[in-house]
Amino acid sequence: MWTDLRHAWRALRLIPGFTVVALIVLTLGIGATTAMFYVVDAVVLKALPFEDESRLVSVLEVARTTGRPGPAAPQNFLDWTTRTKSIFEDLGTFGRSAFSATDP
Repeated sequence: MWTDLRHAWRALRLIPGFTVVALIVLTLGIGATTAMFYVVDAVVLKALPFEDESRLVSVLEVARTTGRPGPAAPQNFLDWTTRTKSIFEDLGTFGRSAFSATDP
């Protein structure tokens, strides 16, 4: 094994361009793998920051025109917050939006 390591070290010293490219590829690969693990860990593996996440409920509205479920209209959400205190402990909302990170 030590002979193989010495031979590999000698080969890497003799071809510095290959050594630099190999180190860059290894660095980028390890960095990308680490970044992906942190994203998966934060999104999938960690529990939600609520005491009892099994009691969370998602409520959608069905659009009359298309018949498809979608996010609630803002006024309907405000109505729900004032009228449904006996059913739900608390209500919250979230939204999705698309944007471009380029400068126009």
